[in-house]
Amino acid sequence: MKKTKILLLILFLLLPGHTLLRAQSEDEVFFRQEAAGASILYRGHQAYGYSIHFNGYYWWTAPEFLTGDVFYNGKVYHGLELNVDASRQELLVRHLVGQGSKVLSREFVDWFTLDGRRFVNLQALCGPEAPSGYWEVLFDGKTLFLRQITKTLLSDHNGAKRQMIGAGEPYDLRIHETFVRDVAYCLLTEAGQLVPVRSKSQIRNQFPDQRKDIRRHIVSLEKRFDRSMTLEEYGMEVLKYVESR
Repeated sequence: MKKTKILLLILFLLLPGHTLLRAQSEDEVFFRQEAAGASILYRGHQAYGYSIHFNGYYWWTAPEFLTGDVFYNGKVYHGLELNVDASRQELLVRHLVGQGSKVLSREFVDWFTLDGRRFVNLQALCGPEAPSGYWEVLFDGKTLFLRQITKTLLSDHNGAKRQMIGAGEPYDLRIHETFVRDVAYCLLTEAGQLVPVRSKSQIRNQFPDQRKDIRRHIVSLEKRFDRSMTLEEYGMEVLKYVESR
């Protein structure tokens, strides 16, 4: 009887299905070993995929994942493959072993970097009343100048929204759904106040004692460039000027 049980066990181990289970188990062990202490990052749900055809990108800039670091659940993880779904405001991490892209829970993300650019979760910095989603740090000083890019999928006919996608993003007139790009800016002051920015004067007015000097400085720069500055350029130049004095 005992020999019969042993023979049955041997036969079971040789079955193709069990071989597959063993292979899957070995793959899981390999994945855990490769992920090492960062395995917590890959426990989130699978990144959402869009099944329809569309113009533009839903990514912050482009589909390529870039190397970066993330401060997640109280710990810094280095050298990750990251990208941002700007439509859902989700940070995605991709593992090189081939587990696909996973979403990092925003509630645990304080900040991250993408190819040297820094991003922050304002709700982690300032509390739940702050704007949601991720914000790129354009100027990092006593005052932070921040930018958020969002993408919204809209119906699009006859090329009406062609000018509303990001530079270099694909567009096909035969496709009638487009991810439209929108950009928002804000300041995070030294005192911890969040200031939405929609005009150059809102930036300049944060420094009432230096408004005339700021205006002269900007006029000088614009003469040199032979054009008016964009809001983004203006914000960075004003903060650089103020904090250098």
